[in-house]
Amino acid sequence: MLSEIVGVLYIHELKTGVNSVGFAIIKNLPIGEVDVTPDSDIEYFNRTNRDRLSETILVGVGELLGVIFSYCNEKQGILVNNIVPRENSKNIQSSNGSSLVLPLHTEDCHQFPYAPDFIVLFCLKGEVGEGVFTNILNPRNIINSIPSNVIDILCQPLFLTTPPPVYGGRNNRIPQPKPILYGWNPEWQVMVEFNDTKGINHESNEALEAFKTACLESDDLYRLHLQQGDMVILDNNKLMHGRGGFLHRSVLSVAGFNVLR
Repeated sequence: MLSEIVGVLYIHELKTGVNSVGFAIIKNLPIGEVDVTPDSDIEYFNRTNRDRLSETILVGVGELLGVIFSYCNEKQGILVNNIVPRENSKNIQSSNGSSLVLPLHTEDCHQFPYAPDFIVLFCLKGEVGEGVFTNILNPRNIINSIPSNVIDILCQPLFLTTPPPVYGGRNNRIPQPKPILYGWNPEWQVMVEFNDTKGINHESNEALEAFKTACLESDDLYRLHLQQGDMVILDNNKLMHGRGGFLHRSVLSVAGFNVLR
């Protein structure tokens, strides 16, 4: 009972903005029987014996946060997005990759202004190892430390973000130039994917590189090792996140859906 009360309090603090850190971790949540890691997320979704308990918990948490939704052009519009490492994607920087680091990014920033307010990750199978971690960073303090002329450039529509492979990548619609920074100090909102966002000219690429370097060298970068039964809730308006590499086929996470307040 105590863990349930604590979990609800964490969720309420995130939803109302009281939680200034921007994320919450709930540990030791129950999960059902976890089968062998499938060949694809679609195959897992179509299984009649997939773990319904974890999906039920995810949906319950999502409903406490806001409205759960999905994108129709991402994995057939599946609401609960099962992240499964694929053999043919293990050397690709994507959610279905495994051996390469997934760089810091704002979730679905290419969909802005329709990016999610929250994302929820629930670990079903975790690999124990030094390289397996989720990177979490609040970039707002970093922005205050970079030169004002760089900030001015980041606030202009000079950047293109290619949709990731799960959306069709370069075969999808042509991206339009957008800013990386929105809002004002100190409530900056960052919309960037360091793997897929590029400047449209030399000046904007230099500003992007300066911001990227400041983020990667920040002492505020938090590394979280997710274990089986761990759930992390991220405020996508405040945080960027990424992932370390891991051994293919050893991990199956259910990445909860996108949530709007």
